[in-house]
Parts: sequence; C-alpha cells; structure tokens
Amino acid sequence: MSAGHVTTRARAFAALAALPLAVALLTGCGESEPTPVDDTEDTSSVLDDPAPAEDEPIEQTEDPEVAEFLLNAGIDDVMLKRVANVAETNNYAAAIPMTPDGVQMLALRLVDVCREIAAGDWTYEGHEADDISNGGTPAQAGAMRRFMEGTFCPAVKPEK
Repeated sequence: MSAGHVTTRARAFAALAALPLAVALLTGCGESEPTPVDDTEDTSSVLDDPAPAEDEPIEQTEDPEVAEFLLNAGIDDVMLKRVANVAETNNYAAAIPMTPDGVQMLALRLVDVCREIAAGDWTYEGHEADDISNGGTPAQAGAMRRFMEGTFCPAVKPEK
C-alpha cells in the first residue's frame, strides 16, 4: 500500500470524523444550552493536561491506516491518552464517546488544526473563539487551547 493511499484514506476518515466533532461542538460541548461568557468563571478545577492514568496502550482503531496516519503525524498512544484525558476532564466534545475510535477521530481533527496553525491559516486564539461560538464554555475552550498549544501541537510533525 502506498503512502499516498494511506494519506488519502486517513484524510477521508478525518473529513468524516470532523462532522460529529462539529455537531458535538455545536451542541455546546455536552451542555444543553450555551453558557454565557463569564470572565470571572472559576477555572481552578479545569485540568489542561492531566497525566495519563496508566501506561497501557490505547486500543487501536479497526482501521490500521488511521493509526498509521497518527503515528506518522507524531501522535502515539501516550498522546492519545492525553487527548482523551483532557477531553473527558473538561467535558470537551462530550457527544463524541472517548472510545479508541472517538479519541482517534478527535486527534485527527486536532492534527489538522495544528497544521493549519503552523501554516499561518489559523491561530490558537481563533480556534478557542470558534469553540466558544459553537457553545463551549470559556473554561472548556481555554483548556483545550492550552493543551494544544503547550503539548499536542508541538508533537505534531509537518505533513510530508
């Protein structure tokens, strides 16, 4: 199987994966109504990057090409656990179950966002504002932005 075939199939999966993520964000990251912006909101209980609970690898998706795409992008099992931990802890994209496929779906979308930011097509602040405009709380969007900026995106390798 050629590298182009893997990339094409993984990108197709990423495009399909983005649809439920958009729906999840539009539904308020798990809340029934959007939360008004409150600059005084206590975010002390929001965790940006909790350490993975165990060293066990995350179950691989049924599509090995997606796993290969993520590995080629620099996203390993430890980073997938971190994505799951940040998403679950902050109720980010709650409509997406943090099953192995759900975690990989979210990670595929985050890889695309990181590459768009690296290319100068988007910013961390723009992504955070987009999350808030789609119903996420400032705490949820801020936690994901800090995780992406400080941990996830630095691990993402440029597209080949």
